[in-house]
Amino acid sequence: MISQLITYLMNTAKKHKAVNYVGYKREININDQNNTKYYQFIIDSESLLEKQIVEGILTLRLNIDILGFVNSGSTVLDIQDTALHIGLDFIEYINNDVEFYNLEVRDYSIASFSEYTDDNASGIRMTLQLVVPSPVNLCEYKDNFIVKEEDVV
Repeated sequence: MISQLITYLMNTAKKHKAVNYVGYKREININDQNNTKYYQFIIDSESLLEKQIVEGILTLRLNIDILGFVNSGSTVLDIQDTALHIGLDFIEYINNDVEFYNLEVRDYSIASFSEYTDDNASGIRMTLQLVVPSPVNLCEYKDNFIVKEEDVV
């Protein structure tokens, strides 16, 4: 389930006309080679899956960094503004996409940043809380458990 969801989110981000790179990696590895095309849309590989009161529903909390490069023709504020629009467009797209109809953005927060990496990237960090169906098949989950012989030490 997580693999399909992340793949869908990355493919959706690739469709945005301003995005030139999409990745799924730890925050510490963002732009570690310093040569990635901008705008970058990076989903942090460390996420939080939470159970909800409603049966069969989970929420997945993801952090996404949208980075742009500040050059002589732009300012930090210009880059942050474009990154914000990429993020808001992304949220709107997935909330209205009939292809992945069982996905909903329940909540989000957005923080801006500047001079984020050593090549002067700026942009936003967006935290999404997605409502997703539970992947547990209540009819088959017990099939994944067997009696094992104990190891002799």
